[in-house]
Amino acid sequence: FEEVSCTWQLEMGDESVKCCICLDVSENLLFMPCCGSETSSIKYCDGCVKLICAADNTPKDTVGVCPICKKSFQMEFKVTSLKTFEVRGRCVMCCQGNKVLVSTDNLCENCLLGKAHPYRYTCDRCGRTQVIPHPMWRYQSSPDQFGSATWACHQQCNDYTHWKILSEDISKIPSSLLPNTWIPTQSDTESSLAAVRDMIGKN
Repeated sequence: FEEVSCTWQLEMGDESVKCCICLDVSENLLFMPCCGSETSSIKYCDGCVKLICAADNTPKDTVGVCPICKKSFQMEFKVTSLKTFEVRGRCVMCCQGNKVLVSTDNLCENCLLGKAHPYRYTCDRCGRTQVIPHPMWRYQSSPDQFGSATWACHQQCNDYTHWKILSEDISKIPSSLLPNTWIPTQSDTESSLAAVRDMIGKN
């Protein structure tokens, strides 16, 4: 484990001494060891860190999931430091080994995300539709292309095939989770912009 001293001494009266969750003023705030730093504006009081660990569906009550980047961290007993934390094993959903498991259900990060966002996908082989509890859209270079990753087709193929999210479900994906390749750059033509807007239901 990589241990990081996450206590930051602050001067009272500064607006930045507030915990980003409860907004209480604290002399000692903690930043996450994964995506935080001493200069981060997002910091937490020890009470909220304990609540995060108690609320998250993680293997130990001293382990929590960062609210920002969703990586796991472990709380030290005296809550003066946090350290990155990993439980590795076989994900029960995608069946891949040596994955970082982020829940007591033994799910990897992607499958935990997919469990919260189960969408309908079309199989590239049989053309049938299946609900997949895994973010298969992340492997598509564009909304109308089949993804590079495979998933078991239980409709007809009984094999691992490639998938494409149904156009009707694209608008259900939170905008923050859309792949970068789906978001046109300024150099793209207006027709390309219009096509993507149509696909994600933004027109």
